[in-house]
Amino acid sequence: MPSLFRALAAGCLLLGTLGLNPARAAGLCDVPYFLPIGQGASWTFASEIRPRTVQNIQPDGFEVHSAYPTEYQGQPDVIDHIDTYHCGAEGLSLVQHSEIEQAAEASQFGGLYRGVALPRSIAPGVDWEYTYMLAGGDPAEPPVDQEVRDRVTEHFHVLGQATMSLTSGKQVDGLQVQHTIKAIAVVAGVGEHDDYALDRVDFLAAGVGWVTPDLVSYSSGS
Repeated sequence: MPSLFRALAAGCLLLGTLGLNPARAAGLCDVPYFLPIGQGASWTFASEIRPRTVQNIQPDGFEVHSAYPTEYQGQPDVIDHIDTYHCGAEGLSLVQHSEIEQAAEASQFGGLYRGVALPRSIAPGVDWEYTYMLAGGDPAEPPVDQEVRDRVTEHFHVLGQATMSLTSGKQVDGLQVQHTIKAIAVVAGVGEHDDYALDRVDFLAAGVGWVTPDLVSYSSGS
């Protein structure tokens, strides 16, 4: 999933209140509009089962683990997500995405990513996008006959600076970003057609990342 990086000055207003560590040295994976990457870094959202956590940190990459509630055959279920990022000169790029639905024993994987997921430098008016394939198995493997995969493009346009009020009463500064998602269904041996499209406005908080009003807390770890 914008100007992730606009003003660390704005992010510093929140240091010590929601969990940032101003003494921590910056690394290749640190960008102005994302949480500083360290052991124990996390985000907690009221609508999610457990905190999103940064794991498997390397000098040029890391993973974000998260879990979301859902239902399967009328019973509560959980979808576990893992996003693998590469850190480069232009910013953060996605390498792989996985979703495992526990009770349903279903899975979906994203791969073959092209483009930057979160640029290192963003300002109002800036555009960027990335593309990838979604499949039930490894997108890098050749599809079997009649298999349906989605070729997805996510496009971002920074609308401008803004402030979001959280349900906790706190406020975070950042950027409003127009986020457009378009998926083309690719059917092996048959052809392709439009699958779905979404258009929404998301919020990118300085020093935190993509957030929604139910953000409870976050920590940059150490």
